[in-house]
Amino acid sequence: MQFIKRLASSLIVFSGCLALICLAGYAIVTYHLLGLVYIFQGSIVLSAGYILIPYLLFVTFFRSYKKIFKTLFINTPPVTIFILVIPAHNEERVIKKLLQSIAEQEYSSDLFKTVVIADNCTDNTEAIANEAGVICFSRHTDGPSDKSQALYYGAQLMLQKGWLEDAVVCVLDADCTLDTKYLMALDYAFSLPGAAPVIQSFRYVKNVFKSNVTMLDAAAEALRQWVKSGTRKFLGLDNFVYGLGCAMRGNLFLQLTSMPNLTLTEDRDWKAYLVNHGLEVNHCPTARLGYEAVDTKKAFQKQRDRWITGRINTSRKYSFKMLLDSILKGSLSQCDCALDMMHPPRSVITFFVLLFGIVALFFPVTSFLPAWAWFAILLVIVTYAMTGLWLINARLKQYIVILSGANMIGSVLLSTVKTLLGRNVKTWDATRKSTAK
Repeated sequence: MQFIKRLASSLIVFSGCLALICLAGYAIVTYHLLGLVYIFQGSIVLSAGYILIPYLLFVTFFRSYKKIFKTLFINTPPVTIFILVIPAHNEERVIKKLLQSIAEQEYSSDLFKTVVIADNCTDNTEAIANEAGVICFSRHTDGPSDKSQALYYGAQLMLQKGWLEDAVVCVLDADCTLDTKYLMALDYAFSLPGAAPVIQSFRYVKNVFKSNVTMLDAAAEALRQWVKSGTRKFLGLDNFVYGLGCAMRGNLFLQLTSMPNLTLTEDRDWKAYLVNHGLEVNHCPTARLGYEAVDTKKAFQKQRDRWITGRINTSRKYSFKMLLDSILKGSLSQCDCALDMMHPPRSVITFFVLLFGIVALFFPVTSFLPAWAWFAILLVIVTYAMTGLWLINARLKQYIVILSGANMIGSVLLSTVKTLLGRNVKTWDATRKSTAK
């Protein structure tokens, strides 16, 4: 039966790739140089479909999604041993709230420990961790450091202490806080028969209405959780890793943090490793944590520069080989992950849909779709974005923030162009300003 499933998956992926190649060849042979334009337009339409098909499923089956996201199952008694790992670089402003939310967990204190990795800190982060009574590993290096290096350092120390063998490690950022039943929800997810070795928590933005930037970022995060991950949860498919709130078996945490040549977006490297080794990722929408989004355009640009760099680098590194492997191995998970890595940011798709719609109005021959079709796609994309605002309970008058989305689209386009031209981010740099003196 497993062989038949893999064969069927291989045929589906192979047929899809062959159909696209044939269509591209036909466009070039028939329309010559114009055919290249049509191929690019077709890739934009397919990229939009990759976003909007899950959205249509979400709208159609919203009641079922809501039940999945709201129903909290709890084990009695709890059985999972957790290690909450917090890599922290000069986080004195925010880490106290996280440690307080951990102390307030409705979970046996004997079944979890908190580890702060104070990475090259020059402020009071380490003192705050010690005052809270949690374990603190202090790390100091001569050169610049990043999150993946800090996690590797912590993993090696925990391995020496023998903590990883029977534990589940959950990676947290210093600026997040946990809902009181966070560990209880994860405990239930990991104790189910055949549970996935990796489970991604549900994330939401805490400072939603601080600025237009945070509001749009919160809406995007809500769509990522409810639509992108929610659809895969609804269909029983493999899910994604987002770094913050990712929980995994201890031995797997050791393997992932020991990966060489990680990019600036280590969560995408992790996902590539997991899917290439046939290791499932599940989504636990009832294990909820909030985090603090950047609230200025400058900080947003800096953050997106790093994310876009990591996104493009991981696509180059993994996606095409992964797509080929998905055909050879009959793995829909590999195909989905490869497509996600190749997928351009939503801002890029929105820009080109609008551009092609305007061009089609004045030069119809340059578009394989009529202008109305491009604007129809744009309307659905805008509706999709407005659904994100609805998910974060934005007031009606706040929907006007969608107009300021042009600035964020511009920021993402700028980051994308800079990376493609080789002016990409080389080293990790904290987004928030340090409070150290």
